[in-house]
Amino acid sequence: MKHIVPLALMLLGVAGCATASKAGMGGDEIKARIVGNTVTGVDDGKPYMEYYDPSGSIAGKDTEPYTGSWRIDGNKLCTGYESEDPTKTDLDWTCSGVSVVGDRVFWLDQDGEKTEAKLLPGRQQ
Repeated sequence: MKHIVPLALMLLGVAGCATASKAGMGGDEIKARIVGNTVTGVDDGKPYMEYYDPSGSIAGKDTEPYTGSWRIDGNKLCTGYESEDPTKTDLDWTCSGVSVVGDRVFWLDQDGEKTEAKLLPGRQQ
């Protein structure tokens, strides 16, 4: 019996993580968890680190430093970066659903692709 309770609690925790990562968060919750903090992960095979400044700007670094902008659109976090196409003057915006479980961030993009990153407190760059 003493092993059943810890196992049940562990399984409940795993189920809770799966539920939280699937459900997504609302805009206010995204702001509370992500803004003012740093997210680090891997995108297209390259490690990245991004600080989401409360002003709406992003200070990022992968192989080189870069900047961008963020905004909340309903229950999605949208990020905008300069286009690699020199003829485009507007930012390329992408919006993703977000879930945070502990220090793990789960992004769900428009195509339904889920990626994971790590949340670090404050500015880490």
